[in-house]
Order: sequence, then structure tokens, then C-alpha cells
Amino acid sequence: MPAVPAPDAGPDAAAVWHYGDPLGEQRAAAESAVVIDRSHRAVLTLTGA
Repeated sequence: MPAVPAPDAGPDAAAVWHYGDPLGEQRAAAESAVVIDRSHRAVLTLTGA
């Protein structure tokens, strides 16, 4: 199934939006375990007490 890119604007512009069945993919995420690529997102690390 081909990947559908996210719209050009916004924080998800570099990510895959869905793989052809966004509602089915959301349903699978709600009912089971899925892997979601969030490598395009920034990471905030906090240290201290």
C-alpha cells in the first residue's frame, strides 16, 4: 500500500500521513498494538530533581 504524505504545512510535513486506509489504521491502533513513526518530532529532555 503506498504511503500518503502529510500536507506540506505543519509539524507533520515530513511524515507519512497514512497508508491508504486512515480509518482502518486508527481502528487498529485503538484495538491492538501498532508502531507509529514519530522520528520527525523534536525531543525535550528534562533532568533534575
